[in-house]
Amino acid sequence: MSDILLVIKLALSQITLDGFELAHAYEEILRPAGADSDFKDAKEKSKMGKKLYALLTKNTVNINDFFELCRSATSVIVLLKLKSFLCDVYSISESRLHEFQDGGKESTADKVINQPKDMSIFRSDIPKLYKEDGVTLNIESLVLIYIEFKELFRHHS
Repeated sequence: MSDILLVIKLALSQITLDGFELAHAYEEILRPAGADSDFKDAKEKSKMGKKLYALLTKNTVNINDFFELCRSATSVIVLLKLKSFLCDVYSISESRLHEFQDGGKESTADKVINQPKDMSIFRSDIPKLYKEDGVTLNIESLVLIYIEFKELFRHHS
C-alpha cells in the first residue's frame, strides 16, 4: 500500500507545483480579456466556455499562448484523474494521505494491498488539441481542457 500512497503523494506534489503555476499563467492571459472567472454550476460553465471560445476565435486572447497552457494543463489533468482513481480504487482518504510519511516505517495495515476484483481500468480522456488535419488548433478542445483543468484543480486546492 505504501507504493500506492507514495505515487499519490508524488502526484500531489507535482499537481500543486504545476497547477498553481498554470492557474496563475491562465489568469495572466485571460484576465485582461475578462475571461478568467469562476463558475459555480453548469450554466455558468457553459457561458464561460462560449465567451472564451469567442475571445479565442477573434484573437482577443493569444491562441498560441493559450494552446501552450492547455498542453501543459493536460499533464496536470491526468495526474488529478489518476490521484482520484487510485484513492477511489484503494479507498484512500485525504486524512490517510496526510498521515503517510515516505521512508517511514510501514504499519501492518500498510503492507496489505486489497485490490478490488471489479477494479476498472484507468482512463484519461483528453480532447485532441488539433483538428483532423493535424495542423489546425481545435479551439473547442482547448476550451474544454481549460474548463476541466479549472474544475479539477479547484476541487484539489
